Order: sequence, then structure tokens, then C-alpha cells
Amino acid sequence: MSATRGGSWVATTFGALLLALSPGPATRAQVLPEPHQYVPESVEEYEWEEQEANIPPYPKEENLLEFEVDAADPRYRFFIDTDSISIGRRDGVVRYTLVLDIAGGNRTVSYEGIKCSSREYRTYAMGTREREMRPVTRIKWNDVRRSGRNLYRADLWEFYLCNDQALPKRDVEEILRSIRFPLVDRKDRGFGY
Repeated sequence: MSATRGGSWVATTFGALLLALSPGPATRAQVLPEPHQYVPESVEEYEWEEQEANIPPYPKEENLLEFEVDAADPRYRFFIDTDSISIGRRDGVVRYTLVLDIAGGNRTVSYEGIKCSSREYRTYAMGTREREMRPVTRIKWNDVRRSGRNLYRADLWEFYLCNDQALPKRDVEEILRSIRFPLVDRKDRGFGY
């Protein structure tokens, strides 16, 4: 057998083998879907679920830590109850009791949570004149915006509670450090909200 005849025989045999193994024209069932159109049954879809918020007691004066709020009305002073700060192990929500003192003796106390990943907050309870925390009904998530009454929440999200603005700080101690030792030059950083 000559090299030409042998090469031709190999090519013919290989071609026949490929033809025999090919599935023929693709049917609708054989066409692979786009990645976003199909999730295998073995893959569990992630669904965020909020864990239950345990409302802490009314804050004690000795546990209040003041924090700065950019462009806030100078008549307002903002505090966090250091005993109330927690980071949800399953949901990642940073929860805290906020105390807002207004010149003239008025005080507002609220137990809130911030979801760093979506830049949202919600209020779980409000303080009463009897120094108790009363749960709020119809709790819902709201956007944190840098305007009006949300200024302090925007600063909490950006400078104190969230790490790189997407995740909670690593732990409560890191949150407390960021409040005790705030960034010196944090205004006009070029990020408009």
C-alpha cells in the first residue's frame, strides 16, 4: 500500500467515524440555553432573608458615643448606644440605637438597622418618654439618601458602619474605632449622593 493510498484510507475512515458519531441536525432540546435562562436543579438560588431583630433596652447615658455628621444643623447632636450595636451573622444588617439631642432639651431615640449592600435602612423601635423602647409597626426598608433627615444615616453608612460602602465593618470594635477616631479629611471626597 502506497503512502498516498494509506493517507487517503485514514482520511476516509476518520471522516466516516466523525459522521457516524455526529448527532445530526441539532434539535430544539439539544440547543444550549443562555446562562441566564437556565439554573440547574442542583444549584440552590440565594435569597436574602432578614433575621429577627432583638430590640435592646432604652440606652443609658454612660453608653452614648457622639459621632460627627457632615452638614448637619449645629443644634443637633448625634449619639450611638455602644451596647446596642450588632452585626447580623446571617443577614449582615448593622443594628444600633440612635439618640438625637436637639438644642432646647428635646431627644429622639430610635433602634435602626442599615443594610450596607443595598444602602437601605429601617426603624425597628422608638423610645418613649417612659424610657422604654416601643416596636414600630409596618417596618419597611427605605433608601439612605444624603438629604434632610437622612444626613446622619448617610454618614453612618459611608463612614462608620459599612466597609467599602458595601459590607458591614468587620466587627463591632471596628465600628466603635471609626466613631471614636473619625476620618480627618472626609468632606468633598468627590462622591455625590
